[in-house]
Amino acid sequence: KPDSACAPLDAIVTATLKASFLRTDDDFLQSSKHPQHGSTGTTALILGQRLYCANVGDSRTMMCRNFAPVVLSEDHKPTRQDEAKRIREA
Repeated sequence: KPDSACAPLDAIVTATLKASFLRTDDDFLQSSKHPQHGSTGTTALILGQRLYCANVGDSRTMMCRNFAPVVLSEDHKPTRQDEAKRIREA
């Protein structure tokens, strides 16, 4: 839930998660014998009453609330039109 009082923290966490995923990707591309291969990953971070999640690739972050699944992220599948466009432009 957006909360303007938490906006500075949200910005820091979002930037840090993005930088971490990008650095991991760069490290993989630099060190892998198969850099054309992809990867998947998902991360959840709880800070106080806030939950942050990030994912890359064909992976999904979910949680269970009152015995019901709650989807927290979207798969980055190349069959999605926006994801296919991002891949082509990369």
